[in-house]
Amino acid sequence: MNSRRQARRHMRTSISLAVALVTSGMAASILWDGYRARRAEPPQALLPAGSSYGDAANAMMEKSWASRDPALMQAARTMSWRELRAAPVNPLGWIRLAQIEFELGAGHEAAARQALANSFLVGPFSSRAFGARTVLAYQHWAELTPELRQQVLAHIDMAWQSGVQRAAIAAMPPRIGNSIGQQALSLKIASLKLPQIIIETPDVGVQP
Repeated sequence: MNSRRQARRHMRTSISLAVALVTSGMAASILWDGYRARRAEPPQALLPAGSSYGDAANAMMEKSWASRDPALMQAARTMSWRELRAAPVNPLGWIRLAQIEFELGAGHEAAARQALANSFLVGPFSSRAFGARTVLAYQHWAELTPELRQQVLAHIDMAWQSGVQRAAIAAMPPRIGNSIGQQALSLKIASLKLPQIIIETPDVGVQP
């Protein structure tokens, strides 16, 4: 019995070591890459319209990306604020505004972070908001405050533990358009999977 326990402890230690090596390698890659944005796919609105103002905001965002005209993104921002004035407790509206503020770039980071934080405030457990909010947060991971990152991580933990969102979370990294966010989310998913790997590891070749 003692030999079985010792072998199982050794196996857990080996698995932990292997994951540590993988994650440390990924962390090194993050530092090597630096913060450089790259889009795997053309930019797109993360949320469906949901209202006439939301529809107008999405349309302006698409036109801005196509024409590279920042004035159109400002117009999208105006439409987004109109949507929020009509429905201020809609977390999807705040996520849409956060995406627009991030797209506007320098000088809008604080407003983007506040809009993202507001989405947590009005809809912390919204399953409809979870996917878009998580993807947006990791798209701009380097620009978030430590407190906002902790909120994102805590909600991923809850969603993973519930089991409902596991497949959705596991499929998110390819959707992240920059290397830091993509690898940070991959590290998070690896850490979430580790306890399950240890629990499910059989006692192969261990004799009582």
